[in-house]
Amino acid sequence: MTPPLLKRAQFLPVEVAPVVGEAADGYLERVAEANNLSPSDMKHMTGVGTVTQLRRRTLGDGRPRPAARPGPDGWTPGTIVQACPRCLADDGIWKADWYDPLTTACLRHGTLLIGQCPDCRRPLRDTTHTWIRPNGAATLCGNPLTRGRGPRCSTDLAALDAQMTERGVRKQQERHAASTALVLGKALTAEEYRATLKALAVLMLHIVSAAQNPPQSWELPTTKRWYLRPPQDPIVRAEVLAEADRILTAPDQATAATAFQPWFDAIPAVWDGPTSWALDHTRATSMVARLINAAAAPKQRLGHRLNCNVSLSLDSRFIPQRIPASFEQLPGSGLSEATSRGFAALCLARAQPGVTTWADAARVLGLPPHRGVDVARTASAHLSVTPDGWIAHLRTVAAHLLDDAVDYRYRENLVREFDGSEVVAVLRQVRPGTRTNSHDLIRTWLWENWANADPPTTPERSVAKDRRSRARYAQFKQHLRIDDGQHLMHYASGQEIAAYQGVPRQRPHTARQARRRLTAAPSSALQRREFS
Repeated sequence: MTPPLLKRAQFLPVEVAPVVGEAADGYLERVAEANNLSPSDMKHMTGVGTVTQLRRRTLGDGRPRPAARPGPDGWTPGTIVQACPRCLADDGIWKADWYDPLTTACLRHGTLLIGQCPDCRRPLRDTTHTWIRPNGAATLCGNPLTRGRGPRCSTDLAALDAQMTERGVRKQQERHAASTALVLGKALTAEEYRATLKALAVLMLHIVSAAQNPPQSWELPTTKRWYLRPPQDPIVRAEVLAEADRILTAPDQATAATAFQPWFDAIPAVWDGPTSWALDHTRATSMVARLINAAAAPKQRLGHRLNCNVSLSLDSRFIPQRIPASFEQLPGSGLSEATSRGFAALCLARAQPGVTTWADAARVLGLPPHRGVDVARTASAHLSVTPDGWIAHLRTVAAHLLDDAVDYRYRENLVREFDGSEVVAVLRQVRPGTRTNSHDLIRTWLWENWANADPPTTPERSVAKDRRSRARYAQFKQHLRIDDGQHLMHYASGQEIAAYQGVPRQRPHTARQARRRLTAAPSSALQRREFS
């Protein structure tokens, strides 16, 4: 059907039949040339004075702009003019598809379109005051070389060479020309495909402009508003659109996310995260938003990935407040030993059913809720391994804890029940100079090293009440020999075994009684780590 604007051209002396798919300004140039009409005559006849007005009324979807839209869109048809030299050589007709920024190649000849004249180095049909070139419908460039009524570029566009298209570009252009397209395994209409392709292409252009080492290094002009001004070079646009199409036409979302991952990883570090940056730099469709979220999944906060992690399921009684120091620590984690042990225990607690916050994880382990939040915040700020690497480390730790099957809640209760004078007497067997008032230090040491509990939560509050008390405990630990510590561990493990077997606890009165009871072989595999 002929547009209303062009119907007036049918009442002229010489009738010119429009060609299917012909651009309006190209057709009106042919009409003006056939009827010897000047640009002012055509302006009066059509009521359209500028190129922008003409293309807005004859290209695109016809919806009002910009009042009914949130902002201008540089990717709408008419914002760019291109041409296929071979098509111009065949019939001299300017195609309407050449005015679409998403069209980058001629499927008929298998060549890329050209976007500027190689001689005057200006965009094609670069006229500002009139949409009819003085040279008429000829295939000459016709761009003004000076301001005003000066000479015009006489380059014959039909005689120019065109670059052949690559396979990826041709496949993308074929999908663009089709009525439907598969995106992430779902059939989309041509309009939906166009919006999705444009959104991803704009995002990729922003990433290339902002990233230090982007996956692709296209030669782009300096701009920060790719949605308003797409690349003028058809070759660059063809490569961008082909790469975006390759990602979008993956068979499923997981495959597409893997293909998009290098682009997502190249997003510069910002305070609100790469996902927010990506969504801020494009008008994301539902498909592009899903792709961004899928690519961001490996970078999600560790806590969200731990929630109900089946591979880390473990009885909470087997999880100490701090992972035993005898377990192999993850090298290169960026955390101190104490923080690494405490954070690993919190992560295992966070992975249990019903635990959704770090405060809840702390409660499961018998820690104050704020302690869990503080440790998680410190660890998150310094953790230098990937979430996948840390979770793999947690799986190893969980397997060791499950093999040992030590009830750490029971051990904590035993330490609370230990008699102060008794533990002093035990240590005096190997360290005769132990003071009577050191019972709080001994119980705190057992709390930290045998029950693997957090030192600030020791039942001996006097040890952690101020800096001087903590320094006193640190000095005690520093001077406690390895053999002395093993002696205390044997004593505590013996008390645990006796409690499991229902044997009444007996206080050792002599060194001989203590050695006889504490040097016995462990009766259970639960104690092997302490006796090793």
